[in-house]
Amino acid sequence: TFETCKDPCLLTLETLPSTCTDSSYEEMCSFECTAKILFLAKTCDPSTHRDMLGSELFDSFGERSSFCADKSREGEDLGAAGALYAEGKLQCLALFVFANERPCFNDSTHCFSDICMGFLYGMVDACTDGQTYFDEGKQEDVELFAAASAEVGKCESPCYRAFYKVGACEDSHDYCECIGDAPKVMEEACVNGEKYEDDEKGEELLIVDLAPQIGGYCTECSQTWHHFIYHCTEHSYDSMCQEDCKGALRKLYDVCDDSMGYEDQDDKEFVAFTSLADGVLPICEDE
Repeated sequence: TFETCKDPCLLTLETLPSTCTDSSYEEMCSFECTAKILFLAKTCDPSTHRDMLGSELFDSFGERSSFCADKSREGEDLGAAGALYAEGKLQCLALFVFANERPCFNDSTHCFSDICMGFLYGMVDACTDGQTYFDEGKQEDVELFAAASAEVGKCESPCYRAFYKVGACEDSHDYCECIGDAPKVMEEACVNGEKYEDDEKGEELLIVDLAPQIGGYCTECSQTWHHFIYHCTEHSYDSMCQEDCKGALRKLYDVCDDSMGYEDQDDKEFVAFTSLADGVLPICEDE
């Protein structure tokens, strides 16, 4: 409901896994549960939410948070959340859990999300040097203040903002209109060795080297070639030889020069876009 969307207590409660309230105390002292339960304990107003949620559930927020803190002080290994709770650092922890869920780290759309940026700026304000979270995927400790500061820095950087803009437009109907001048900004702003991680190659590459490839995709030449490939080659030569498709092939000679093309992944050789017209037009004209 509209009321729920505006109410941080109810909104957070909707995302609270059942294991955080229905399971054993040991399980509910997980990182996520402790963060969210503490957030509920601090956010839910007794005068407003106690009757709405029921006194048993409402009272359990504080009881369960205290249990995790006590166990952490006794030295029991109940996860990073219990330790952070005991040190009074759960505001930072809660913000991280919410930010990580959306996700607001290393995601191409997070710089353009008011919610994500709110979480990240909140972490920069609330987290202190030395507060960490163990990342199960990377199998390493992540320093929360440094992680949030790095993401905020990237979102404020013209270079990374343009790079993230390109990623955010990947599923757009009109990709080239969506990215706008992002490739140009990348060429001009990414001059200080800014890098991105290439998942296929498993290495970090310079963003500035990616800019010509992205910008080249949106030239009239490249768009004409892509139109033919995606709309005219689905069935047979009959479909390729339709008038609009032959028109696209002839247009390649007008809008492309021999330097425009792509690298064939199999032969590792450069292929000019106009070579497509060289190969197909004679076949169409012979029919």
